[in-house]
Amino acid sequence: MASLKDIAKLAGTSVSTVSLVLNNRDTPVRISQTTRQQVLEAARAIGYTPNVAARRLRASRDKMQALVVGIIMPFDERLPISSRVIAGVHAALNKYAQENSLALPDIIIETYERNNLKGVASLKESSSYNGAILLNTSPEDDYFLEQTGPLLQPMVLINRTIPGHNWVNINHREMGRQVAAHLAGLGHTRIGIILPGLASAAVATRLEGFQEYLRQRFNLEIAPGYSMPGVFSEVGGYQAASQMFQRLAQAAKPYPTALFVVSDVMAVGTLHAIKEIGLSIPADIAVVGFDNDPVASFIDPPLTTIDSKLDEMAEAAATSLLSLIFSKDRGSITKLLEAELVVRASCGAGKREPVEVFSSY
Repeated sequence: MASLKDIAKLAGTSVSTVSLVLNNRDTPVRISQTTRQQVLEAARAIGYTPNVAARRLRASRDKMQALVVGIIMPFDERLPISSRVIAGVHAALNKYAQENSLALPDIIIETYERNNLKGVASLKESSSYNGAILLNTSPEDDYFLEQTGPLLQPMVLINRTIPGHNWVNINHREMGRQVAAHLAGLGHTRIGIILPGLASAAVATRLEGFQEYLRQRFNLEIAPGYSMPGVFSEVGGYQAASQMFQRLAQAAKPYPTALFVVSDVMAVGTLHAIKEIGLSIPADIAVVGFDNDPVASFIDPPLTTIDSKLDEMAEAAATSLLSLIFSKDRGSITKLLEAELVVRASCGAGKREPVEVFSSY
């Protein structure tokens, strides 16, 4: 296991300087930014991970203090997704603590400005975390992680697959294909898309799979005007769908007979927009969402959607992180969970003659 002495030798500095840098301590002696960077790069190069748990144990001789787990995420409109992850992580950590007679873990939520993950100091230096879970990263944030490689403290990504990092994810491309197979299999040929305006690898990949399958299996394309981005919210879904319908009507183009709404939260607003123009679901427009949000079962009509296993991902990320924290082996942990299509009333399944399809090609 790498030591402070090993880091000092590689960085060409003293052990005391290494300790000050890694512990981010204030000191009367100013440490230059160049030296600080050399120490951090040396620590990363030899795979050093700060043992925050050991420090906390040393700080309390009478009792074991709680683990500290960070949840790092951008502050944006995807809070409905973030809240489900936080609840799942909290439940998994508490269950582990109770089963092992440990103090209940502390969770610190750290937010940052979207596209500026590189500015989060706790990813680069020793921090108050035993480990962290990272979610809702942007493509720019993902690129930063790809270039940076493994970080100092244990970290697990949710809903992202980035080489060199620990992650828990689903096969978004295959799920996009399943939606395409389902809608085309019900006979739909004029299909539209409502999607979040925020760029993300998960959304991009599921849309690639959706459109590739339509093109290669059914020779179908999403026509111009039949795709509309919006804010990741109920209002955003309503506004995006309404804007699509208005523009199609102005261009004297027919409405889609089916919509793939790439978020259940946005699908709630989309259903309202469809009803507002006097159309019914699924008779006039079939709708399929994504995520299997708890609200999906209770809206009218109940929403057909992809169960993205978000709650299971949160639990798997938490247990993976605990494994990294308590294990000396810092090997990579990657988990691909099985998502599934949940068929409800909004797609009209059973009311149309199915077309033979295949789940892959």
